[in-house]
Parts: sequence; structure tokens; C-alpha cells
Amino acid sequence: MDSINSKISNTILSIEEICNDIILDKPVAMAKALPGFSELLLEIFPAIVESYMRPDMAEVKDDMQYWTTQLERIIAAIQGGDSFLMFDVLWHETKTNLELYQKMMEEKGW
Repeated sequence: MDSINSKISNTILSIEEICNDIILDKPVAMAKALPGFSELLLEIFPAIVESYMRPDMAEVKDDMQYWTTQLERIIAAIQGGDSFLMFDVLWHETKTNLELYQKMMEEKGW
């Protein structure tokens, strides 16, 4: 799980960079960051969803549904082009929940 933790940290950093580009109205910089961000998402989301199948995750197994739909929300927000929605989905939803997931991983000793 150390590898996934590192990838989650990189994804959080990428979200921070993209959101900074949104705030500073830097669409070219944001567009350059999106391919790498997409690759990170394609790596971490399946691993996160799979982690909910572990026996020690039984009490939070329902949270798995959040992660499956969140990837769809991220894609829709990016494709939609609404920077306020994109910021909200990336910063307030995804980043916050990735940080909570990392905390849960630490508490479980992963």
C-alpha cells in the first residue's frame, strides 16, 4: 500500500497545482497538467476501490460507491469546462476525501 499512498500524495499535489491554475486563470498550464493527472487517477482509483474488498474494510465498504462515482464527476467537471465546478469537484470533494482515505490507511496500519 506504500506505493498507492505515494500515488495518492502525488494526486493531491496535482490537484493543488491544477486548482492553483484555475484560481490564477492559467488555462494553458492547467491543460498541460491534465494528462499526468489523468494517469494518476487511472492508477489510484481502481486501487482505492479494490481496497474496500479487504476484510478490515467491511465497516466502510459502502464508501466504495463514492470512489466509483467520483471519477465520473471529475471527468464530467473537466470536460464541462466550468472552472468553478472543476475547482469544487477537485478541491472540496476529491482532495478532501483522498486526504481522509490516507488518514484511514494510516489508522489501519497499511
